[in-house]
Amino acid sequence: MYACWLKVTNRIWFTAASSGQETYSLVILLKKAAARLGGWSKEIIGTNTSTEILNRARSSRYSQFEVQRGLAITLLVKYFIKDGVSWQFKKEMQDMVTYKAFNLLKDLAPLGRFDMVFCRNVLIYFYQETKKQIFDRIAKTLKTDGVV
Repeated sequence: MYACWLKVTNRIWFTAASSGQETYSLVILLKKAAARLGGWSKEIIGTNTSTEILNRARSSRYSQFEVQRGLAITLLVKYFIKDGVSWQFKKEMQDMVTYKAFNLLKDLAPLGRFDMVFCRNVLIYFYQETKKQIFDRIAKTLKTDGVV
């Protein structure tokens, strides 16, 4: 379902990338659909206010518990490397995502324009009026046919 839309998507932003599981899930989806996407290049950006959590996302190192929650074993062994008691996303896959420290309460213009914006599990921390302001700013980052 998403592969068709992703075929025309070039810039994707995860507003609250946390430790990277969602961004890397999209990377796996893109790799699986690579033949159907016809060589389109994707720029995936993950932001968060916490440099500590962004460093964890960049390391792409996850416990057995974290990787076994919803990830098929075939995908685990194809896209991850066992490293002691943890699993690490393969380097060429990590390189598909850029992580940046960024605050949604700031001007979003420096991030540029996006085809797709993921905004999950972050707005629960804001008051209703602030949520509206954030959505208004996110809307300005979208390309004409962009999707949140």
